Amino acid sequence: MEAILKRPGEPAKVVSLGTTNDIHKLLGGEFEPAPILRGAQVLTLASGDNLVYNTTFLGYRYCGPLLIVGRGENEQIISLSKSIQRLTLNALGEKK
Repeated sequence: MEAILKRPGEPAKVVSLGTTNDIHKLLGGEFEPAPILRGAQVLTLASGDNLVYNTTFLGYRYCGPLLIVGRGENEQIISLSKSIQRLTLNALGEKK
């Protein structure tokens, strides 16, 4: 499954994931989803206390690492489509 990882102070990049455990490792703990687009959702750390500012994306301010994944039926985490990957990388100031 492909997703976009954006850590504070680093450029956004496409990453490959296999399991929910991979997401826990990338983000550094328990996460919570927030739907952002019809086919995407942002995953952030559930405990956002004392995290460093990361970015403002689609009008929301994010602290700590964020992972943008695909959004399937019943909010299932799926691979992010290529078109949403391009759109997201452009919105985050990255070129692919």
